[in-house]
Amino acid sequence: MKTLLPHSGRYRALHSAVAFGLSVGLAAAAIAQSAPDQSFDALSFRAPDPAAQFREVKIEQRLDALVPLDLTLSDENGVDVTLGEVLDGKPAILSLVYYECPMLCNQVLNGVAIAVDALGLGLGTDYTVLTVSIDPGEDHLLASAKKASYLEELRADGGEEGWRFLTISDSHEEDVSSLASAVGFGYAYDPSTDQYAHAAGIMVLTPEGHVARYYYGIEYIPRDLEYGLIEASENRIGNLVDQLILLCYAYDPVSGTYGFYIIGAMRVGAVIMILLFVALWTWELTRNRKNRAKELESILGNKIDGPAIQ
Repeated sequence: MKTLLPHSGRYRALHSAVAFGLSVGLAAAAIAQSAPDQSFDALSFRAPDPAAQFREVKIEQRLDALVPLDLTLSDENGVDVTLGEVLDGKPAILSLVYYECPMLCNQVLNGVAIAVDALGLGLGTDYTVLTVSIDPGEDHLLASAKKASYLEELRADGGEEGWRFLTISDSHEEDVSSLASAVGFGYAYDPSTDQYAHAAGIMVLTPEGHVARYYYGIEYIPRDLEYGLIEASENRIGNLVDQLILLCYAYDPVSGTYGFYIIGAMRVGAVIMILLFVALWTWELTRNRKNRAKELESILGNKIDGPAIQ
């Protein structure tokens, strides 16, 4: 066997290769000991979920929750107002949209306008409509243009003061998410399309700012919306007939509609029967008294007009 001499070139090359291999091996061993076990499991691997950011895009009912009344907004004229000020002691229809929405928000506002035209209540006197933009980049000029387009088609009176179009105030570093969170309105911004993903629906607020009712979709039954406003006002608006009808109907929070309430109808029926019985008894008593009075008059008249005693 041929022996490699220490001063030969082959010896030096082999020595360098062995030294490099040992150094790489020692470094790899050190890294393996210091790093956690990150073995790859193909069965449990999950790629990033692109829809994760949209999981909160929903309307979660939070009945009786209080909205932030001190939230500062800018109205369609650029004037700063608080949410409590625009409620103005009246029940309100609340819609959360954004004014440059290409489709869904317009459908929601169209549904509100159609329902408002059919309500038997006074817009601006009995209730208000509050439309608030969820896009912090929108200003009062967009709000004013959107309001003008809807008032042009609205047949109901009182729209100028009764339907407010609002945005986040430029002079206050506040976020509309506090309002959206209070009413359970989830939404998400999609930077790839520069649009907001959100659900379709509106809410009714009490004059004190509590959430009273939810209505889903883009079409709202005027009767249900009117009943919701009347109940939210604690029967301070509407007439006696409305209040009697409400006794027969109950609000279904799942569907956001009013359905026939059999127990309430039975109670109303019982009250009506009692009133009819009292009225019939009163009429019968009065009639009997009149008949007795006539009989008494007849008897007394016969005695007075009878033959004289010889």
